[in-house]
Amino acid sequence: TGCINSIMYNTAISTCRPRGDMKTAMRLYDQMAIDMVRPDIGTFVTLLNVCENNRNADQALNLLEDIATLGIRRDRNLYRAATAVFASVGDWEQAFGLLEEIKNDPDLSPDEAIYNQVVDACLRRDGNIPAAMQLLEGYQENGLRWNMDTENLAIIAYTKMGNSAKAVELYKRMQTRNIATYNAVLKAYSRMPAKSVADEALKVFKEAKHQGIRPSQV
Repeated sequence: TGCINSIMYNTAISTCRPRGDMKTAMRLYDQMAIDMVRPDIGTFVTLLNVCENNRNADQALNLLEDIATLGIRRDRNLYRAATAVFASVGDWEQAFGLLEEIKNDPDLSPDEAIYNQVVDACLRRDGNIPAAMQLLEGYQENGLRWNMDTENLAIIAYTKMGNSAKAVELYKRMQTRNIATYNAVLKAYSRMPAKSVADEALKVFKEAKHQGIRPSQV
């Protein structure tokens, strides 16, 4: 195999991520076995990144099985990548299972990114909104802090639970906002019956434009 190693393969696989080119990524992965190059944790993180952009949860499950077969210890980066895949397709059960797995690992603990992705998975397709709310309420007791992504998810969760007023209240307290924030709060406003809401929603729309976000994006 000469100087070919896992780092070279990982770099090659990473080029497949932007367009979610699963076919090429898996071809490279299979070639590693032919070249007798053992994949490392970075290989699987990179492959899972491709799975996320390809929205390919089935392939992600196969890769997780390969990790177990090879006896590679999962780290936090791996859990981040895996939960992101299942969040992308709204598979809250798989995402939740991974969260429980890392929580039960004495040497690892989930971070905000992992929690956010599991919450996201629960909210997509209205998969398990009560579970999403329970997770959001448990950040502090797990030593975590809400960040902007968490706040955006909370706005969505409150709206889906029928509490748009609380969603708007949270939005008004946020120090930093992005396009996801504006999308979420405008959705909340759209579910509020009061006539005065229209003026408030217009203010949000204008703020988004002021931040350089085109109206068509919102």
